[in-house]
Amino acid sequence: MPLDAVSVEANTLSFVQPDLLIRRAGESIEAGDDIYNSDAAGQRRRTLVPLESTAEYVIPVTNDGNALDDILIQATSDTADCSAIYLFETRHASFDGVNDYIKLGGWGPGTRWTVEAWAKPSSTPSGRRSIAGAYASGRDWGITMQDGYYGVVFKPVSGASTLTAKAPDPSVIDQWIHVAGTCDGTTAKLFLNGVEVASDLVQVDYEGTTSGARIGSEVCCSGNSFPGLIRDVRVWDYARDTTELTAAMNSRLTGTETGLLGYWPLDNEVNGMLPDLGPNQLNGTFANGAGWQVTQEDVTAEVIGAGLTVKEVYPEQGFDRSLY
Repeated sequence: MPLDAVSVEANTLSFVQPDLLIRRAGESIEAGDDIYNSDAAGQRRRTLVPLESTAEYVIPVTNDGNALDDILIQATSDTADCSAIYLFETRHASFDGVNDYIKLGGWGPGTRWTVEAWAKPSSTPSGRRSIAGAYASGRDWGITMQDGYYGVVFKPVSGASTLTAKAPDPSVIDQWIHVAGTCDGTTAKLFLNGVEVASDLVQVDYEGTTSGARIGSEVCCSGNSFPGLIRDVRVWDYARDTTELTAAMNSRLTGTETGLLGYWPLDNEVNGMLPDLGPNQLNGTFANGAGWQVTQEDVTAEVIGAGLTVKEVYPEQGFDRSLY
């Protein structure tokens, strides 16, 4: 089972909805442990449900790149009939393309950087529609969608204003794609799904602006907002290569990787903040109406053992679901 999988185990009790323990593969938590918190390694919920009713389980899935999540169910019913439905839930940050965004504060990556994210545009309007980064004072750094083409934004070798190195093919509406932009102090590169598709020279060792980093928009220019969904944003203090990008874009980071500046999975909100799981705690906040798109899919038919009868015991049953 992949390291980014979710393990779900349930045990039915009389007049009580089966306990639900959610934990990631590789963790040492055993079934039966009393875990009630949802922000540590696992979660257990016990809710009273009438015997004639149906228990409903929502299985949240974290934004681990574009990896498949292997859902494992183990259930028993020892005293009463119990039926259940299983809902596979995903959430992503959603932007209207008008003026909403996620504010990340004033900071910059220095002279070398990588910005990467998963994006799903709902339209491809003209102009620059920024996905993540900072844009001001002609010292831009980040990834964008320029006139319907993905691109990396940087200060060109001429030193005049900023420039976008664009992909050769137009963006596809309603399709998830991994977009990464890098700068090594001399060259900016654009990668789509880990493959280099464009590059250009930058002003040597120019320092990226610290005027304000955002997801989904820009500080400098109103209207340059991205329309669609964004998740799993990462910023590094060096230029990552194809091997590094492809090795990690489909899996969850630990938050302690060398060179990591910020890491926003964008799958939950804590006390009004969008947690940065990187070392600098550059937590974000929604602004101007940006929020969540939450999707639930009924996967009961694919979970063997979803409908339980007296004293039937089901082994672990698995199935894969991608995040889109």
